[in-house]
Amino acid sequence: MIMKEKIMVLGGDKRSYYVAKELYEKGYAVSWYACENYPCEPCGFVSKEDFRADAHKFDTVILPLPHTRDFRHLNTPFSNSKIDLDELSELAKGKRTFSSVDMGDNYFSANEVVIANARLTAVGLLKEMLIYTEKDVMNRSVMVTGFGNVGKAVAKILDNNGMRVTVCARNKEQRVLAGIYGYNTCNIAEGGKNMGEYDFVVNTVPAVLFSEESLRKAKKDCVFMELAKGLAAETCSNTASYISCKGMPGKHTPQSAGKVIADYISEKLKE
Repeated sequence: MIMKEKIMVLGGDKRSYYVAKELYEKGYAVSWYACENYPCEPCGFVSKEDFRADAHKFDTVILPLPHTRDFRHLNTPFSNSKIDLDELSELAKGKRTFSSVDMGDNYFSANEVVIANARLTAVGLLKEMLIYTEKDVMNRSVMVTGFGNVGKAVAKILDNNGMRVTVCARNKEQRVLAGIYGYNTCNIAEGGKNMGEYDFVVNTVPAVLFSEESLRKAKKDCVFMELAKGLAAETCSNTASYISCKGMPGKHTPQSAGKVIADYISEKLKE
């Protein structure tokens, strides 16, 4: 059955393609715009037209994740179009809007999306880890900083793959919980002091936790993997390997990430 909502998906990476595809397959009248360079066969939900001419046809607008790369224009990696954020605000007036920021309904702050995205982040991290080491990860030691949604997911998937996981956290409750889950734990001071014990350091905390002196204690073949903003890239790369691992769901599991977003939006549209 075709739903009454007419949905415009605007811009974005492969996740936006799969958001549109999932909604299309659920029966919504959906079109993906600002994507003319996306390499796909013709299909019913991909539009090569200028979204500006068609905007009046739609009741709902879905904006991408991330929303912007330069803080001036919408994120449109598959289009030559430059869509100014101010213009976008005008376009969205009077329409139901879903976005990854506080513009309309913020799907990226929804608990179910946050938790699912944390797991997909962990899956992507494991893929990156296997790319950047020539050894089996089994029995290798890893320090995971933080034990929030992403930290929990990362620790679990690495533990499931045979790694020796130590959770390093500022919060005592997080350390107690990590211990209940069966992981080794340490505080920040202990983590810095024992930095040389780890084959991998995975940061999930958006804060600087370790001094340059601590980071320089790392093994020469240690791999620092950044999921937030807490590692000093220059210091890490001077002593070991530093890998930025932001945006893992979009890079490694865009179909699954798109489905998570589409399922959330579909449920909200039914309310």
